[in-house]
Amino acid sequence: MKNDKYKMVVTEDGSSSLYSENFTELMHTRHGAFNESLEKHVIPSLILNKEKKQLNVLDIGFGMGYNILALLTEIKKNQCIHIDSFEFDRGYIEFLRNLQFNDEKDIYYSKIFSAFENGTYSDGIISISVHFGDARTSLLNLLNNGRLYDAVFQDPFSPSKNCELWTLDYFKLIYKLMCDDAVLTTYSNAFQVRRAMSEAGFYLARNVNSSFRKEGTLCFKKRGLLPEISDQELLEIINNYKSVPFRDDTLKADREYIAEERRKEIVRNKI
Repeated sequence: MKNDKYKMVVTEDGSSSLYSENFTELMHTRHGAFNESLEKHVIPSLILNKEKKQLNVLDIGFGMGYNILALLTEIKKNQCIHIDSFEFDRGYIEFLRNLQFNDEKDIYYSKIFSAFENGTYSDGIISISVHFGDARTSLLNLLNNGRLYDAVFQDPFSPSKNCELWTLDYFKLIYKLMCDDAVLTTYSNAFQVRRAMSEAGFYLARNVNSSFRKEGTLCFKKRGLLPEISDQELLEIINNYKSVPFRDDTLKADREYIAEERRKEIVRNKI
């Protein structure tokens, strides 16, 4: 399949991922794309423990749709679930059209692909909306509909490449969209990300899984929900000059401006 913006890569668990030429990053870890979604997002989010009849999930960074796929394969079958997923680019749709797993995941993936292709999918139990464009605009739109989310999968490209989706102001907005017992999951453990989450009002915990080499982060609004990063460690993060968060008070700034303003703030702090 010819597409100069993306390249298909097979990861160690046999599932495929896409390499983005624009971001110069793979959408998933090479150690296992599908397993990463299950073990770094779905399971640590605690969504599988919830007994609510209606669950709402926010998936930021649709990518290949694996976070949604892992969720649908594991969720209780008598629970209704609504998923809002964000994606900037739909130009890799042909890669997804022919994706096969040769097991029950194919049934769920056909529903996910339908949502990606048409913008929405609903069968009365599973409801998926894929919002294309700038995720910050999509977040503001969701804030107006009053829905609160039981889990948030924070899975855009890395802070160094996609910093507009890792700012302090961005996390403040997500805080407003989460239920009191919701958990946000992410693969990042960057100092500036953890400080931004903390300053947005979240409590933090480590997102650790022995299957993957890199520790991620969990954040939540309700103290005691998970074992928290210690106050001493949090203080060390805050006092580290590298922890200056990205800022975007208009939620409209371009990534070059956001990155440069952070660089200037770091320099001022070191003087």
